[in-house]
Amino acid sequence: MKSKQTIFLKFVIMPVLLLFFIYIFRGYENKIFSFNFVDEEDNMAIGKYLLRGEKLYTDIYTNHLPVTYIMSAAVQKATSPNSIPMLVKRHREFILVWAFIWAIFLIYRFGSFMLLPI
Repeated sequence: MKSKQTIFLKFVIMPVLLLFFIYIFRGYENKIFSFNFVDEEDNMAIGKYLLRGEKLYTDIYTNHLPVTYIMSAAVQKATSPNSIPMLVKRHREFILVWAFIWAIFLIYRFGSFMLLPI
């Protein structure tokens, strides 16, 4: 028999979290270009260089870890944005989805206790 917490997570917390995510995503769509991140341009440019076949830390100098550049290259490869605003939009949408995936993982792993920061 499943525990009450597992049933509560599946049938109460997850649908509420999904609705919350949709609400946040919809509201964020209107303000997606309203602010700038410090390293965002760096991530996108180096991601594009990686797609062109350049090697990180050999052909491209950076003092950051490679994960953000590889993720940027993957987003650019998967979505093929045709303009800079579309590139920024796709990256920011990916970050929202990535955050949602981690939120789901943390809730399943540690229980509804992880909802306190939200």
